[in-house]
Amino acid sequence: MPYNNLLTECHIETMLVEMLGYRAPNHQGNNSDVLKAMKTTKLSRQKAVGFIDDDKIEPKGLDEFEVVEQYG
Repeated sequence: MPYNNLLTECHIETMLVEMLGYRAPNHQGNNSDVLKAMKTTKLSRQKAVGFIDDDKIEPKGLDEFEVVEQYG
């Protein structure tokens, strides 16, 4: 069963989510694409979780979301 409300940025995040037991997360191309998908699709009306890593440049619009956990 796909988990469209679990959005991953790259292959490492996708592997992490799959190791947690969730199959077929909603894989995006980069941090900005994760944020855009959470804002512009039906996910904007649902609870969704985005898994992104710490890039040198913070994606625009990140401050619109609640950070639940952050490591590093």
